[in-house]
Amino acid sequence: MQDKYAMSKFSLRFGDPAVEQRYVDQALNLTRTLCRLAWIVNIVVVSLFALMDDIYFPDDFEFIRLCRALVIAASLVMLASTFLQSLQTLYKFSSAAFIILVGSFSSIATGLGAANELSPYFFGLFIAFTGVFIQAGIGLTSSIWAMVGIQVFFIVVCNIVFPVSGNLLLTYAAFLPLICFICAYDAYMIEKAGRDNFVISACLEDSLAQVKALSGLLPICASCKSIRDDKGYWAALESYFSDHSDVQFSHGICPSCIAEQYSDFVE
Repeated sequence: MQDKYAMSKFSLRFGDPAVEQRYVDQALNLTRTLCRLAWIVNIVVVSLFALMDDIYFPDDFEFIRLCRALVIAASLVMLASTFLQSLQTLYKFSSAAFIILVGSFSSIATGLGAANELSPYFFGLFIAFTGVFIQAGIGLTSSIWAMVGIQVFFIVVCNIVFPVSGNLLLTYAAFLPLICFICAYDAYMIEKAGRDNFVISACLEDSLAQVKALSGLLPICASCKSIRDDKGYWAALESYFSDHSDVQFSHGICPSCIAEQYSDFVE
C-alpha cells in the first residue's frame, strides 16, 4: 500500500498518476478561495498604484500604464479560471502565474525608476515570490522555475534594458536569491506536510475499505452452517457476516424448502 503512495523527494509528485490526480483535485478545491482573494487584491493594488505613475514615471507614463493594463487583464483571466471549468488548466498554475505577472511588472517598474536610488517597486518582487503560497500544496516545481526566471528577467531589465547603477544592482541581486530560497523552502515544507497528511488519510480510507471485505478460507459447520471465527468461537452465518461485512439479511423461504417442509400446507 505504501508503494502506491510513494512520491519523489524533490518534486514531491506521487508516482501513481491516479493518486497524484486525487491529491491535486483536493488541493485545488481547498485553495480556490485563497486564489480568488489573491487575484482580487492584486487587481486592486495594481490599479491604485497607477495614481502615482505620473510622479515616479513622468517620462514613461504611457508605457507603465500599458504594463499595468496587461497585468490587470491577465489577472482578470486568472481570476476567471477559479470559476470556469474551461480554464481549469490555467487555475492549476495560479502560483506560477502570480509570480510571473507581479514579478515582471515589478522588475520593469524598478528599472524605470531612479538609476541611483532604491525603488519602492523592488519590494514588489518580495510580494511576487509569496505567490508560491496562494496555492500551497501544489505547483511547487512550476513556482520555483517562475521565481528563478523572474530573477533572470530582473537582472536583464536592470542591467541591460533599463540599467541602474552597479552598486544598486548588486544590492538588488543580493536580496533576491535569499528571498527566493526562503519562500521556496517554506513552500516545499508546506507541500510535503500536505502530501504526507494526504497519504495518512488515504491509507486510513483504504484500510477501512478493506476491513469489511471477506476473503480466504472460512471454517463452516457441515450441519448447522455456523462459522468459526479467528478466536475459535462459532457464530451463526447471519451474525458472522453482519460483524465482518456490510451485508444485511432479510429472511424468506425458498420454493424447495416450502415443498419439502410445508408440503401439506402447499397442497
